[in-house]
Amino acid sequence: MQVDKWFYEKSKFVQFLLLALPFVGWVMEILIRLSILSREKTAFHSAIFLLFLFFGEFWILCVIDLIFCLVNGHLLFSENPMDSDTEFHQ
Repeated sequence: MQVDKWFYEKSKFVQFLLLALPFVGWVMEILIRLSILSREKTAFHSAIFLLFLFFGEFWILCVIDLIFCLVNGHLLFSENPMDSDTEFHQ
């Protein structure tokens, strides 16, 4: 599952649309964070995934992530795998 890689390959406008639409943004957050969790397998990423799973439907977390993604190029607490120095494994 490489939803995060797929998401980060999209243009900023498409990322904005995917995160800004109600329910679609929450589902994208869950899929991206699940993808990162399956790759990283750390307690920190597990906690972030559960936070967004149970509280992500509240608009404030999605708005914070939307702004953070537009400014920094990746979601909060999830590095863009395309920016890393190491090879991104499929």
